[in-house]
Amino acid sequence: MVESRFKTSGIFSIVFNLFLCLVILVMIYILAFQVIPGKYPQTKRGLTPAMGVVFLLFFGFLLFVIIYSLLRYAFLIKIDPEARTISFRNIITFQDKTYDFDEFESYLDTFANSKSGQYKNIYLIKGGKAEKIITGMYYENIDELQAALNSLKYLGFHENSSGIARKALFNKPIID
Repeated sequence: MVESRFKTSGIFSIVFNLFLCLVILVMIYILAFQVIPGKYPQTKRGLTPAMGVVFLLFFGFLLFVIIYSLLRYAFLIKIDPEARTISFRNIITFQDKTYDFDEFESYLDTFANSKSGQYKNIYLIKGGKAEKIITGMYYENIDELQAALNSLKYLGFHENSSGIARKALFNKPIID
């Protein structure tokens, strides 16, 4: 049984994103009182309702992106090669989802770039689409996790990480 281990930077990233969600929620709450007429008198330096709506939409979009990324990528992962199962437990919702290896057609890996360097991403393929993504940005034992998947069909390393990530984001087929 192989279990995922978070990097220190991965834990920091998750905690920072949760803090950022809290700050954005406070900003949305404050902006809502600027936009709703009659709640508070407009000051000369206050936002106009149109500007308030633009900021609300902007902060709402940022909040959506952060929560989506945490729901999509931040898991506690357990891979049991003998039982041929892989379990994902979301660290935000604590929901468990267990898959048999047979539910996946294959997997592929790629490297993504960030300011701190490159990290490996593993895409588990189901129906030609990325069902689950295991990202090395969060996990320090990404190579162990990949080794535990050795009984799945391996499609090899793919160079175009940004193209694959875009297709996975919009739930498009990533293999032809």
